[in-house]
Amino acid sequence: AVRRATGQNAERGAVSGNGPYLPGQGDAEALARRLGGRGPTVLFVGRRPESKGYPLVLEAMARVFAARPDARLIVLAPTDDPDGAPAAADPRVHVLSGVSEADKDAAYQLATVLALPSAAEAFGMAVVEAWSHGVPAVVNDIRTLREGVTYAGGGRVVTRDAARLAEALLELLSDEELARRLGEAGRAQVQSRYRWEVIGEQTEALYEA
Repeated sequence: AVRRATGQNAERGAVSGNGPYLPGQGDAEALARRLGGRGPTVLFVGRRPESKGYPLVLEAMARVFAARPDARLIVLAPTDDPDGAPAAADPRVHVLSGVSEADKDAAYQLATVLALPSAAEAFGMAVVEAWSHGVPAVVNDIRTLREGVTYAGGGRVVTRDAARLAEALLELLSDEELARRLGEAGRAQVQSRYRWEVIGEQTEALYEA
């Protein structure tokens, strides 16, 4: 789309992607103790306006909780989140604002599945971060998210609807082997395309060319 908009020759353009920044040093056991132990966990990462899908996630989680009372939602929100929706009253919804990179890493370690029903994403960094931990993603059916998740086989793509989102989340919360398989497919995609060493080599090769 960028090449079309700028009139660049498609043969002269390339996309190198982006890689995860997480340090891999989070204490998952400590975070689990703070949140009441381990269990089936949906993770949402990012700001909380309607466009990012946070209200939709809360609506979907009401359906998830009805079917899986043992499930929980962890929300990682930035400290500066002026459009943030209020935290849900349900004690199974844990909103963690402005957490450290280590705690963010720990939250990914605890997650069973990532929920990202965003209306617009330039790339979807949370998906790559989740994949780097072997966590599958359920994403909205928009091109930037659909193409990446479908190509990798690293999750589920659904329409922006609370019932459809809840159905996909419940599928992965209830089938550990399926969630593991999709998460590992995502991890393989990170290893082949989104490691910084790979991105650096691709970028260097482009400059040399």
